[in-house]
Amino acid sequence: MGGHFLFKVARHQTLPDANVAVLEFDQKLAETNKNVRITYRRHLTNFEKDTFKSVLRSIREVSRIIVVCMEAFEAQRQIMVSIAEEGMATTEYMWLLIEIRRRGFGEVWKDTNAIPDGKDELVLRAARQFFVIDRRPLNSTAQFVDDVKEKMLQPPYNCTDCDEIDLVSTVS
Repeated sequence: MGGHFLFKVARHQTLPDANVAVLEFDQKLAETNKNVRITYRRHLTNFEKDTFKSVLRSIREVSRIIVVCMEAFEAQRQIMVSIAEEGMATTEYMWLLIEIRRRGFGEVWKDTNAIPDGKDELVLRAARQFFVIDRRPLNSTAQFVDDVKEKMLQPPYNCTDCDEIDLVSTVS
């Protein structure tokens, strides 16, 4: 299974931010790396666990780098439940979450329903495998930097050497 493989999940075309983010990602990927091949692409409008599990089973044998773009925390949490239940919350896969509203990762693993499903630990296991990419520019204020360092100490990151991180550096 040589090379890198990508899988995308995005909301329906009626939600333009997600589609713009996916389009920008595709364009940048094509411009910068000719050795990457997209083997599976899917726009989902149904965010039920069975749908996610079916998609994950389809890509398990062909993909190792998975790019996810979803606007709703509920959908993000549901795919993380499915990832963990399918045994894909491991270092064998690289999970990238393209964030489109500058919300960061938040605490998507915490169930906010009136009757919790009891899967917070399961979702946290999957959340720890995600790398979040925000398509909007970062705020460079000192308070923002302090807030990021503080968040990095908490799950899912649990960073132990965050004081050594230079958050002013950017990658273009």
